[in-house]
Amino acid sequence: MDLLLPCLYFFLFSFQLGSSTVNVISVQ
Repeated sequence: MDLLLPCLYFFLFSFQLGSSTVNVISVQ
């Protein structure tokens, strides 16, 4: 159960990173 929280944070981090990358690509 301890691993659930870090995995959730990692998922949110990669989702935010991916969406910002998509924003940069669509702007250029």
